[in-house]
Amino acid sequence: MHKDREHQFSQDQASRLRELAEPAIRPDSGGAQPNVPQQHSPRVTMLSELPATSGCIQLAWHLAKGVSDSKHRSLIVDLSPSASRLPTILKDLIRLETSGAVPDIQPLWHQSPHGKTLAAWRPRRNSHIDLVAQPSGEVPTAEQMPRICEQLVRQIAKAERQPDGAVGGLWSWVFFISESGGIPLDSACWEAADEILLAYPDDEAARQQVISAIQARLPRKQAIQRLVLLLKQTPSIRDWPAPKKLIRAQVRPAAGGLLLPESTDAFRLLWPPEGSCSEKTMRNNRWLARAANLIAGELRQTPLPFSSRQAC
Repeated sequence: MHKDREHQFSQDQASRLRELAEPAIRPDSGGAQPNVPQQHSPRVTMLSELPATSGCIQLAWHLAKGVSDSKHRSLIVDLSPSASRLPTILKDLIRLETSGAVPDIQPLWHQSPHGKTLAAWRPRRNSHIDLVAQPSGEVPTAEQMPRICEQLVRQIAKAERQPDGAVGGLWSWVFFISESGGIPLDSACWEAADEILLAYPDDEAARQQVISAIQARLPRKQAIQRLVLLLKQTPSIRDWPAPKKLIRAQVRPAAGGLLLPESTDAFRLLWPPEGSCSEKTMRNNRWLARAANLIAGELRQTPLPFSSRQAC
């Protein structure tokens, strides 16, 4: 009974966050494409990747750079409970791109008298992108990690007063990064997402892993969520210059017994090799930066579903 109440609480928090998010395009907008989401209504995008998350971290960084400015902040949260690779990957990526320093990275959780709980982090002044990751520390227990994720969902949805006096969310766009394998301890964040981007190799084994991840983290698939499948392909010299549009792929209507929702899209995407950035892979990462711009444009052009917002 206690677990049922916790699951219902998690679902209520996820629904509340989606209610606070405005559609990227309003019904009367005539299809116009805005530059960024509404300032006080965070759009939440979940990114996950097989077999690891190094490329996913780079994609999240490029997406955040494309939608962040002096008026619109982005937040990237690596949901790895410990040993996050985000600091190392971004350090190498930024060093090769600009020779600059990585913005401050704040911890996901901290030790409190009540155990491990969500850390108290705030927007940083030296960047329009806030980074949250846990590079070290003892891994939270199977009871602590879901609670941390539930606290995270509430923190993002909570209205707070801004320095300019405005009241509303602190971020315009939030990017979650999740390891799709293993025990689904971060389901609250998956349920809170407006859209889910899943990157994986285009083979049967990876496809089955993706199906298992979706079924484990979204046992009751939210009709208002959009699923975007990114089929990873290894770049070659023939793939240059960077493409000017996304290449759509066919989606199996019932892959492995999973009935994909109507809001599912699939694209073929050149993807950098696994591992941290290096001189040898920078060309691939530039391609991924271009792909991120195309993906952001695709997400903006499609309005978020209105099923949970029309009554607001």
